[in-house]
Amino acid sequence: MLAQKYRLQGKDVIFLSRKRQYFSAGLFGFFYRKQYPNNQFHQISTHVTIKYSKRSTQRNVIKRAILQQIQDDKIIQKPISGYYYKMYIIINKHKVEEFQQKIAN
Repeated sequence: MLAQKYRLQGKDVIFLSRKRQYFSAGLFGFFYRKQYPNNQFHQISTHVTIKYSKRSTQRNVIKRAILQQIQDDKIIQKPISGYYYKMYIIINKHKVEEFQQKIAN
């Protein structure tokens, strides 16, 4: 689990989704915004859609796996192109079936 300062709050997630700075990379989509200059770390939050599974336990396993990978690779403290960002990671809604197949394998 990420430390609280590295996680986005609910108001930040709403802000990022309204600003619509978005890019898609493979199975995931990223809403992002540059971090404030005084914060020298990334802030990240994840969301797994209910289309993936109606069971919250299965969705939470995926979320924790994503966050654990980010934490293990120490991505939080590495700048991307010289900047730190607020990021909201989602599973691309058009690729949910592909994601389920990869998890099943």
